[in-house]
Amino acid sequence: MPAVQESGVWLFHRSLLADCNDNDPACSAPFTSAETYGGWLDHSFFYVVFIVDGASLSTASTRVDDETYIAWSLGNDTGSVPVDGSAIWTGAMVATDTRRQEIVRGAAELTADFSASSVDVAFTDIREPASGAGRPAISFDDVPLTARGFEAGTDGHRITGTFYGPAHMEAGGVFEHEHTFGAFGATREQP
Repeated sequence: MPAVQESGVWLFHRSLLADCNDNDPACSAPFTSAETYGGWLDHSFFYVVFIVDGASLSTASTRVDDETYIAWSLGNDTGSVPVDGSAIWTGAMVATDTRRQEIVRGAAELTADFSASSVDVAFTDIREPASGAGRPAISFDDVPLTARGFEAGTDGHRITGTFYGPAHMEAGGVFEHEHTFGAFGATREQP
């Protein structure tokens, strides 16, 4: 998929194929093939990778059968959370369906109430880009704020996020919901 926009966020897809075989000791690629999907904003970027027939990487990941699913959200971390009022961030999510090894993408919306120290995160309009087939929405309600962002859940339904850029202009993170493992990024709406 060439770069496309989803809810105002540029997304990309990249297939990687290592040109190695078991008889080549000079080849050091840790995988046979990998698919990478992600997006970028002004102060952050996010992506998911699934590695097929490869070694498990040393980052936070979920391993299912012979595939490794990894999600990242990186950027100019503010190191804090807003403290007053409320705010909304809108953007996009990308994820892999670990059962079907398919990419899905959709819209992301974060609604924060700083006086209640929580954020609601909703992923909507989720679909498979290749077929257009829709998927049910995913939500995380009343996610507690932490010193640097927000976090809640356990294996199977969890989310971790961070605020990025000046004045917390962006938010991003990673999530797992049933068999969907992904990442997201969003920009703060102006009042």
